[in-house]
Amino acid sequence: MEILSSIAVAAGASVSMGLWYRYRRKQAWRALARKRGLTVTGGGVGGLPELVGQIGGHEIRVWVREIEPSVQFTVVDAADQTLTRPGFERDLDALTGLLDEALRRADLAAEEGEGRASV
Repeated sequence: MEILSSIAVAAGASVSMGLWYRYRRKQAWRALARKRGLTVTGGGVGGLPELVGQIGGHEIRVWVREIEPSVQFTVVDAADQTLTRPGFERDLDALTGLLDEALRRADLAAEEGEGRASV
């Protein structure tokens, strides 16, 4: 009987941790959407969220590419720039940093394109 109760406790702890990580991840994505004026799409029960919108004249898409259930990448598309980070990002600071870097690269690419066009 002790073995069954130990198994039940371990299973309950595992489910609780999974729910906590899912909640934390959704909160980070929602916070980024509010902070940057993006729209959250998808991400329902067990789904993968996606953020879409425009920032500084660049079309933005932040999403999760899932190759297998255990192999995921956080992807940020900003204009023609794409950055990928291994894993399903759930930390707001890291997610914000990834978006900021993609925007910085998109701005640089746009400036270089304007410079070439005027030559």
